[in-house]
Amino acid sequence: MTSSDESPADDEQHEDPAAADPDSVVDSLFEVTGGAAVVVTGMIAGMALMLAGRGLFTRSFTPDEYGLFSLAFTVASILTVVATLGLRNGVTRQVAFHGAEDPDADEVVSDLTPASIVTWGIVAATVASVAVAGVLYALAEPLATLFGHPEYALAFRVAAVALPGLSVVKICTAVFRGFGRAKERVVFQEFLQKATFPLLLAAVVYWEVGVTAALLAFPVSLALTAVVYLAYTVYADPGSFRGAALSALRRPSDGYELLAFSFPLLFASLLIQIMSWTDILMLGYFKTAAEVGIYDGVRPLVRGISIIWGSMIFLYTPVVSEFTAKGANQAVKRVYFVLTKWFASITFPVALTFLLFPELALGTVFGPEYRAGGLALRILAVAYFLGNVMGPNGATLTALGQTRAVMWANFVAAVGNVGLNLWLIPPFGIVGAAFATAAALVTRNVIRVWLVFRFSGAHSFEAPMLVPMGITFGAALAVFVGAGNWIDSAVRVLPFLVGLFAIYFGSMVGLGYVEPADRELVRKVRAWRPTAGD
Repeated sequence: MTSSDESPADDEQHEDPAAADPDSVVDSLFEVTGGAAVVVTGMIAGMALMLAGRGLFTRSFTPDEYGLFSLAFTVASILTVVATLGLRNGVTRQVAFHGAEDPDADEVVSDLTPASIVTWGIVAATVASVAVAGVLYALAEPLATLFGHPEYALAFRVAAVALPGLSVVKICTAVFRGFGRAKERVVFQEFLQKATFPLLLAAVVYWEVGVTAALLAFPVSLALTAVVYLAYTVYADPGSFRGAALSALRRPSDGYELLAFSFPLLFASLLIQIMSWTDILMLGYFKTAAEVGIYDGVRPLVRGISIIWGSMIFLYTPVVSEFTAKGANQAVKRVYFVLTKWFASITFPVALTFLLFPELALGTVFGPEYRAGGLALRILAVAYFLGNVMGPNGATLTALGQTRAVMWANFVAAVGNVGLNLWLIPPFGIVGAAFATAAALVTRNVIRVWLVFRFSGAHSFEAPMLVPMGITFGAALAVFVGAGNWIDSAVRVLPFLVGLFAIYFGSMVGLGYVEPADRELVRKVRAWRPTAGD
């Protein structure tokens, strides 16, 4: 018999089907890390293609015309969150969860099937995106007048035309993600769409057909990608939805259930958008364009700390959703901890470098004038890294079905972020913005970590991760105090960074913190060979 103060998952350990099967945990770890490698590779290639397209645009048109493109891109990206109704995460989780359910079990959560989820996800996102696009197109001129720039109407119309294509691309990726497949995102979302745009733009520039055609290259590239991606989805038939689509559409209750699950994720995503842009918008209102520029150099640099997390979570959510459907709480706990340990260890030396040498990092990447953002980089580096240490808490809550918990945690953080920015930016500028954002990020993660532990018993605060971090931090601080003045260039900071990695992993191995699951994962990675299906 268990006592009432034990962790939520302890009283279920004896019936956890994955507790005695370490192979399932290792296989899941391998699946997530392999998917992360594929996604990171695709993201880097996609960023390069997008930069090529933007570079061509800036060299062929005026800054004002490029500003219209940036506005159209930003508006389309933000409104896609609304147009997809939270289904980008909702479809992924529900496909993985209901696909792993035992239909002969005594208790079945609902009548949803992967086929009905895929069908309703695609249909609902397509219809909603067309509706949102229609409203935006109709309001383009009034919105431009409201902004005080009539020329913005063209950008708003371009964004409206882009919305359906972008929404279809995102929802198709969500479908394949639910089935644990990463290559479709890389092929269609990162390569096809982001390669089509610069090719179309190059044709526009060559034929000299004007800025309107150049702007339309963006939605046309999305429309072409969406058509090909959707045709591929129908051909690949994930979940065998093709033959069940008509019968699924005759059950509107399936669509309602999927949307009811996904709606909190819509609001959670909108709240994240608020957190992402409040500091920049308020800096622009209260301070100068120069301070906005310096701060906008800090943000992408520090967000590099989390790029590995973003790629890892791509397949983490469906994996944990499957464990949740099977009641495998011990497997959830082990996957949560082992992945947090490895991915946090990869980013810890980078975060320490930003913390100790922020001016050097900013000056090297952006130029000497950006060194003024050093303190802001320090503050944000700590916040982003603490998020890594706390683990994939938002994705875990989504996989556990606690979408409302994600929404409320994001709501508390977003409200706090707005209030702190209003309070701190006027007197402290970019430092105040950095502190407000850092406080909101830490608050959000603390709330979600507590909720993850409450609902599953999973957490990341164990000695195999914390002790090597303490040793590495002590060594980094000693070098900084003793030889910090010597490290004054990118060439000299590189050995420092490599040394931190060596100390971290050396202490982890030397203290015996390498677990059997770690060794087996490394063995599987070394033995892996790509096949035609990978």
